[in-house]
Amino acid sequence: MVKMISRIVVIRVALLVLTTLMLIASRLPSRAAMTNTPACGVINTNTTWLLINSPYIVCTGGITISPSAALTIEPGVTVQFENAGTNRLYVSGELNAIGTSTQPITFTGLVTTPGSWGGLAANNTAIAPAVVSLSYVTLEYGGVNGSYGAQLYADQAVVTVTHSLIRNGDSHGVYIAYNNPQTNISKRVSSTIRATPFNLTSPRTISS
Repeated sequence: MVKMISRIVVIRVALLVLTTLMLIASRLPSRAAMTNTPACGVINTNTTWLLINSPYIVCTGGITISPSAALTIEPGVTVQFENAGTNRLYVSGELNAIGTSTQPITFTGLVTTPGSWGGLAANNTAIAPAVVSLSYVTLEYGGVNGSYGAQLYADQAVVTVTHSLIRNGDSHGVYIAYNNPQTNISKRVSSTIRATPFNLTSPRTISS
């Protein structure tokens, strides 16, 4: 009889503990599973890429920001490009990628080999140049090897880069073409083959 009572007490205690644990678990904030967000085609309206949806995976066909649109990327977002030298982020409108020292924004390849994707390319018209603003950004593994290959290529664009890292590319870090109206680059680090070549007629401000 005593043994039976002891077993009943043990079972009740076990059930009480289990119920308590389940109650505690139900009150804990749930964690969303990490998911990839595909990105491909043309952005025609103002768009924001959110940290909660990171990483964004750009298809081999690349992605284009149209002249009428702006893409804003939140701090901490990672953008990964599928393996293709023609896979680029084309900016005809506006790209704002403003990270922080603790939450940088990263543009990288799914394949971590120099030249696995084409890089960022900004180009529109002299009257309405493309606009690229990068701060606390890492550009890596982009830029197909060639005369104009670069992780950041700009022609007829206003480009501002600060506190950013450009590394492990297959060609230029930044290539500024003849028709670029204004380029401001400061507090940057580059470890690509040819770090930052500029066409000498392009207005620019460069500081370490």
